[in-house]
Amino acid sequence: MKKGIFYQLIILLLATLTMMSTSESTATAAPEEAPVLFKFVRTVQVTPDSRSSTGGFARVNYVPATDRFVVTFGGQLAQASGGCSGSAYSYKEYDADMRETGKAGVYSCEVADSGSRMIGNTYYFVSMHRKDQAIGWRVVKYDAVTWATLADVFLPLDYPKEKDNDPMVAFVNGQLDLMLLIRR
Repeated sequence: MKKGIFYQLIILLLATLTMMSTSESTATAAPEEAPVLFKFVRTVQVTPDSRSSTGGFARVNYVPATDRFVVTFGGQLAQASGGCSGSAYSYKEYDADMRETGKAGVYSCEVADSGSRMIGNTYYFVSMHRKDQAIGWRVVKYDAVTWATLADVFLPLDYPKEKDNDPMVAFVNGQLDLMLLIRR
């Protein structure tokens, strides 16, 4: 057995919202139970496997076009993959019962502090990056069905006033919103 950090991911599915039936009110009726919002599906061990020795910073996202879940994570590769050796950011696809589909791969060889957001079938990945002497963020847009790169942009920051660590990524009013810490 390989030595390494074992990460397990407990999946709770909001999609299985269970509505409790309501009965007609009578003088002897018991109090209604609250509806069950989450249903435990299973514990999934994402790493280690034949592709990744370790994994961390896992995120679970839903891809509408495939009706599948994708788990993204950073970690140590068990062997070179996708042009990367050592560490990389990877993905693994799961069905609705959280069983692996066999579709998996590497989407970024650049391991740095990062943030991400799935919007529909598009996955946005933002990581710390240097370009020449500039410090900033690399923003990459992926098709989450094929994992093809759709766009790759460098955004320089006013460093050290604007910090390049821990980019927060949100989707607000139809726009991708990248947030950062500002040093005063």
